[in-house]
Formats: sequence, structure tokens, C-alpha cells
Amino acid sequence: MTRTWLVLPLLSLVLACSGGTSDSASTESTGTTDASTTGTTTSGTTSGTTTGTTTGTTAGDPTETGTATGSTSGTDSDTTGADPFCGDGYIDEGELCDDANQVDDDGCTNACALPECGDGIVQAGEECDDGNASDDDMCTTECLKAGCGDGVIQDPEQCDSGLANGAGEACLAECTINVCGDGDKGP
Repeated sequence: MTRTWLVLPLLSLVLACSGGTSDSASTESTGTTDASTTGTTTSGTTSGTTTGTTTGTTAGDPTETGTATGSTSGTDSDTTGADPFCGDGYIDEGELCDDANQVDDDGCTNACALPECGDGIVQAGEECDDGNASDDDMCTTECLKAGCGDGVIQDPEQCDSGLANGAGEACLAECTINVCGDGDKGP
């Protein structure tokens, strides 16, 4: 009786694995594949070689065994495109702005810098901007047009005491020196 109990499970296992049909098919495949790819580009350089072998077997029908060997070598280019530059529309390292246009007085200069008094470009809120640090010309270092009463003597002024110009002062309101006989009692 013990033998019957041992044979029955084995017989069931054999029938289950065979699929129970007479039209069962068995497929076996063995193959080897070699592959090689080479590419070259002109921008940037990255190279490498990859080689591998894969062998596998699956149990049951169909049975498949395979081996694959491949090799790839080549040169790859940088996919980001051209190097960053001022005017490309992206704020890159060293840039404070980048509006990608050739308009200097629109809030971002063509040098990718924020506008400021003294940069040589007249921006909103500036009367002038000669790009220098001199108050002895027609544009002050505050980017205001030089004139009588600004506290800086420029041609054709004889004097300029700023807000202190006026009657009874050493410098009159017209930036002329208060002298005897000019009709103003000086200091």
C-alpha cells in the first residue's frame, strides 16, 4: 500500500509536466550573437568599450539556450549644445542677467550686467552717464547733468556752493562770484 502512495504522486507529476496532450512540441534553440557599433562626432569626446556575455537556460519546454557577446566603442558628443555665452537667454555663471537681446538700456546690459550709474549707458532715472568717476565734466558721478547749484564747479561757472549759492553769499545763485559792485552785499 505504501508503494501505491509513492507511485501515484510521481505518476501525477509526470502527467502534469507532459501537458497531457499528444500534440506537445519541444523547441530547442542555441545561438551566439556578436554585435559591434562604432560612432564618431565632432563636438566633445567621450569614449568607452563595453563587452559582455550572457548565457541562459530555461527549464521545461520549449528549451532555449543562448550566448550573446557584444562590443560597443565610439565617441559621443556633449548633448547640451554650444558653450554658455552672454546673450543666450540663460543666466550663467558670472552673469547677473541675460535677456538675449542687443538692447543696452532695457534693464540688462549687453554685458549681462544690471545697469548702474557709471556704466556708460543712460538708463531710466539717469540724466546722463559718461562712464567715468569725474565730477569735473558735464555729467556728475550721480548721473545728473552738471549745472549751477550742484556743488561742483564746471565751465562756465566761477563758483558753485550748491544749496549755499545765493544773495549775500560768496557764490551767487548764477554761480558767479559775489564781487563789489555787482549789486549784492556779499559776506
